[in-house]
Amino acid sequence: MAVDIEVREIVWKSAGKRNLRPGAIVALGTFDGVHRGHQEILRHTRRLAAAAGRPAVALTFDRHPRSLLGGAPPLLTTTEEKLDLLEQEGLDGVWLIRFDPAFSQLSPEQFVHEVLDTRLQVAGAVAGFDFSYGRGGAGKAASLQRSGQELGWQVEILPPVVVDGQVVSSTGIRQALQAGQVEQAARWLGRPYRLQGQVVAGDGRGRSLGFPTANLATPANKVLPADGVYVAVVTEIPDRPALVSISRKPTFWTEGMAAPLVVEVYVDQYEGNLYGQYLAVDFLQRLRPIARFDTVEQLVEQMEADRDQARHLWGRLQS
Repeated sequence: MAVDIEVREIVWKSAGKRNLRPGAIVALGTFDGVHRGHQEILRHTRRLAAAAGRPAVALTFDRHPRSLLGGAPPLLTTTEEKLDLLEQEGLDGVWLIRFDPAFSQLSPEQFVHEVLDTRLQVAGAVAGFDFSYGRGGAGKAASLQRSGQELGWQVEILPPVVVDGQVVSSTGIRQALQAGQVEQAARWLGRPYRLQGQVVAGDGRGRSLGFPTANLATPANKVLPADGVYVAVVTEIPDRPALVSISRKPTFWTEGMAAPLVVEVYVDQYEGNLYGQYLAVDFLQRLRPIARFDTVEQLVEQMEADRDQARHLWGRLQS
């Protein structure tokens, strides 16, 4: 009996194809972050598909597989961000599977035979060395290769991608960000780490200090870099540096008060009104950890020093 799964099929107009099946070469993975390891899997898939004259497709999920167990890590990319990045990799489309309790209980054999072979009618697959599938992740790369051979389609398993002497992984990138190491994360991602969100009302204190900031409401399930002050660029205002503060505003909160974590964005010499707009912020470098200042004057002096550092770094990047 066919497995009842919900598949959202996305065919990108830019690819020039109308159908993804039968006969696609499929890249398999969660692809959180679409980092440099993922990029190699996707590009290899594209090369194989082009050589065979077949569609190149990514198969991924609408949530992290561990979310059903309550232990999902914070995400590097939301689903929509992931889809945007997959499109940029030049694939013909995506099969986005709803990872619900019924799907999570499929055996490895059911996933291969009923989903990949019968439902999606793939002609080949590419996965990373650590790919697992089926209930409890029981299926591994070697068993996927055996199953593909039995069904008459090609399966290629790629080795890890190593950068700076370490295997690139979503877990390692999360750890780097949570330690404030945004430059290391960027090397593994192949691009700066990005936070996106809508500008919401804040307390207006930054403007009174001479540093008008935009409070960014970010997705609750996204990785936030460690508390600190960062040099960044706002993609909607790309011609000047920005400072991003991730903090609980210790200078203005007293002991015992509930202090929410706030993401504030200051764009150097920008006078426009950003309230209500959606911004994408790319992190370039961490300047310092968050500190509590005894006086507002000390805080402003430090903010001026941060701005000077941001301008200096920006000048280096533009030269």
